[in-house]
Amino acid sequence: MILVRRVLLLLLLLAVCGCVVFVGIRGYLLLRNTAGVDPLELNARGETLLYLAIVLAVLLAVFMFSIVLRSRNITRELDKVIDIARYGSFSFQESLRRLGPLGARIQSLNERLVDLNEKRSLRISSMGAINAFLLNNIRLSVLITDITGKLIAASPRAAEKLGRERSEMIGRFIKDVVEGVDFQAVVSRLEKEHVEITEGGERDPATYYPVFNRNNDLSNIVCVIGKEEVVSAAASRAEERPRGAASVSRVASFVRKALRGRG
Repeated sequence: MILVRRVLLLLLLLAVCGCVVFVGIRGYLLLRNTAGVDPLELNARGETLLYLAIVLAVLLAVFMFSIVLRSRNITRELDKVIDIARYGSFSFQESLRRLGPLGARIQSLNERLVDLNEKRSLRISSMGAINAFLLNNIRLSVLITDITGKLIAASPRAAEKLGRERSEMIGRFIKDVVEGVDFQAVVSRLEKEHVEITEGGERDPATYYPVFNRNNDLSNIVCVIGKEEVVSAAASRAEERPRGAASVSRVASFVRKALRGRG
């Protein structure tokens, strides 16, 4: 099946019909003016040629019109499939079967996408189970929120420290659990500075760590309550070798090579 734009198809239809009609008219004029032949017979031949040209042009027009109509039906069936997929989980195999080879290829593509989504769902569920295991066995007082401040996870030690049940905390906003927190100000600073922020007093502080997605957008916030030793991204960057040290090392290597060559 070949899909073409409707404008190009109409231009092709006009060009073909115009050529057929031109050939018919030209043949009629040539045959009518032929010498040595009965004028009535020439006129009959010319009219026959013109008639055949007109019939051929009409057949081509009907053929092109059927193609355009079929294209409209394909578009309508695809819109129906999109509506079925959008508003429910009903099967649309019957609609795809009406599209012929195109529908079979769309069905194959859909099966491939469903398989990839299933694998991704299994991977996400596995990662969720791993995160739940690590969170249940972590020794830190950890609260995890989204960017609106709604709690999506909490460690047992955090629930014990706050004197609440974990099931009671999940789904609530952090300002209802941790007293004196200006969460909107924390979010603004995290988006601007991209480093952890410590709020509260010296006795029982709360440190907020930003979590960014691949688009570098703030997606979640990890809150550690109390004075805890945490290895964050900033700490790992601090352990990297500075550029100045690398430059000094290159200079020292160059000096050693020069002295070795002179010796």
